[in-house]
Amino acid sequence: MSKASYQRVPRRSDSAAQHISTENSRRTGVLVERLRSTLVEVLNDHAAMKAAGLQALEYDRPGLHNPCLVVLVEGRGKSAAELLTSWLAGEIEEAPLPDELEHVIAELVAEAYQI
Repeated sequence: MSKASYQRVPRRSDSAAQHISTENSRRTGVLVERLRSTLVEVLNDHAAMKAAGLQALEYDRPGLHNPCLVVLVEGRGKSAAELLTSWLAGEIEEAPLPDELEHVIAELVAEAYQI
């Protein structure tokens, strides 16, 4: 093929490609946050969590590719915002998942994420 017959394939500019990548990441992030909210709701409604006095919280870890985190803390009578503030300040520690949920957590995640 001669150079004269070669045609350059038009390509998206770097900024256009970056915009598309950013938009796709934003959409994925919104979906993941919505699914995480469902998982937190399912966990907080579970009898084992209530019996243990635990509350699941949503937290976005800054600066990470996948910032979605679910934290379990003891939290009878406090709002999620109060518990998250206390956890971030180091005033309360994470709590382990109740034994009763260890065996069904995969099912709860599948239910929340509609897998």
